[in-house]
Formats: sequence, C-alpha cells, structure tokens
Amino acid sequence: MMMPYNDEGFEGFEIDGGHFAAELSKPPLPPLLTFRQLQIEQKEWADKNFPESQNGSTYYRSLMGIFEEAGELAHAFLKQEQNIRGSWDEHEAKAKDAIGDMLVFMANLCSVRGWDMQQIIEIVWGEVRMRDWNTDRLTGGAK
Repeated sequence: MMMPYNDEGFEGFEIDGGHFAAELSKPPLPPLLTFRQLQIEQKEWADKNFPESQNGSTYYRSLMGIFEEAGELAHAFLKQEQNIRGSWDEHEAKAKDAIGDMLVFMANLCSVRGWDMQQIIEIVWGEVRMRDWNTDRLTGGAK
C-alpha cells in the first residue's frame, strides 16, 4: 500500500474501522530506493565525479561531509527555533536536505570502506528494534 505524502509529511488519513482512507494531494512517489541501490548509484556518480576520492584511505572526506551536513541540520533547527533568518518551511526544507546529504555521504563512506550499507542498516535496526526501554531502563533488554 502506497502512503500519500506531501512536503509536510503524511496527511489526509482518517481512521475508519481500522482502515486508512486518504486522498493523494500529489502524484505518487517514485519507487522506493533501498540503501543498497543508493550506495550503488552514489558510487557510480562518485567514481565519475570524484575518482581521486574513491579509495579506502580517503574515507575521512566522507566523514567530513557528514559532519558538515550535521552542522547544517543543527543550524536549520536553531534558526527555526529562534524564528529568524527564514520561515519555518524554509528551515524544514534545509533540515530535510541535510538529512539527505548525510545519507549520500554515508553511502560513499560505506563504498570506500567496502561495506554494504543495506546490510549494516538491517543488522543494526534488527538489534535496536528489539530493545524495550519501558521494561528495562538500564539496558533496554539488550543482551
């Protein structure tokens, strides 16, 4: 089931007998992009545009990019909270852009290190989602 989405997030849902009904306010989104597909496409793009940066010893360039984008994310949230230097929506757009850029840099980091981003996400999320901090405040039930 495809969920309707717009720039403000998912909307238009009404709960009716356990079923969701919604109206699409925009055309459907393109097919979902897996982390593995992102990594493959990003590597092809990076090999073409930055061939000198695509070996394992240059991972720090990806790391610096992630840090730069984290700073941009923090900046967007700070200015949004302060209600200065732009509208709420402008800061939301900048924050979303920073998140996307961090994922692209993370895909590159995984590529230059020879890691499978999809596998990493599946393993880590598999562990994290099993934690229950409501029943075990010390470890979340982690073993």
